[in-house]
Amino acid sequence: MRTITLTLLLLLCLSALPAQSRVAAVGAAPSVPPPIANPAIREAAVINRPVPAFPGGRAGFVSFLRQHLDYPAVAQEYAVEGTVIVTVEVQTDGAVHVLGVAEPVFAPLDTAALRAARKLPRFLPAVTEGQPVVRRLRIPFQFSLR
Repeated sequence: MRTITLTLLLLLCLSALPAQSRVAAVGAAPSVPPPIANPAIREAAVINRPVPAFPGGRAGFVSFLRQHLDYPAVAQEYAVEGTVIVTVEVQTDGAVHVLGVAEPVFAPLDTAALRAARKLPRFLPAVTEGQPVVRRLRIPFQFSLR
């Protein structure tokens, strides 16, 4: 009985330690996280990569959403909330091409987000080494009843 109690106590203590401490306690070398396999995530992980800018900045984007993002009645009726992520590509001239919904929530919300994304004005394009470049963006469209 005493052995079982000590074993349970030891397991409880080990589970409370951070993962690296547990690895060190067992004597194995800490594991290195695997490389990012998804190229879209790897591309987004690049540091200091210039991105296109919405005209008017964040305040301009919020103003745009208030004017162009409609909350579908059926989604309100069923109290559906969430954030639809839409992927767009900003061209070298700032034109926005909507590629589609990357993270859907509910079909009427997805449709409303796509409708608003198609109304996006030209962005200020990203510039690399003095030249405008094409960039993909994932734009969140948040639907909240509050």
